[in-house]
Amino acid sequence: MTKQDAIEKYGEKRVKEIEIRSEDGSNVIDGVLILVPDRAAYSGYLTFIDKSVERANNNLLNACLLTHKEEIKKDDELFMATVSAIASLIKIGTFSLKN
Repeated sequence: MTKQDAIEKYGEKRVKEIEIRSEDGSNVIDGVLILVPDRAAYSGYLTFIDKSVERANNNLLNACLLTHKEEIKKDDELFMATVSAIASLIKIGTFSLKN
């Protein structure tokens, strides 16, 4: 999927392009396309966060990773870097409590 294809399908605000790399820099993937998590992706993530962090991370990755899936899923560092990147884009509003 190209970035333009992703933008046409999901909208420009949801599509992000990132570069991920292993800690020592030996494995770098540029041009990884991800989605800003929507309510459905976030709910799928939260469903398993208390039961199985691995399953929660997989749900988030499956819902929001558009390219380089197999390559990222087989490398632990790249997997965690991608999950962290996606999770950092979760938008949570603010509130103030009034009595």
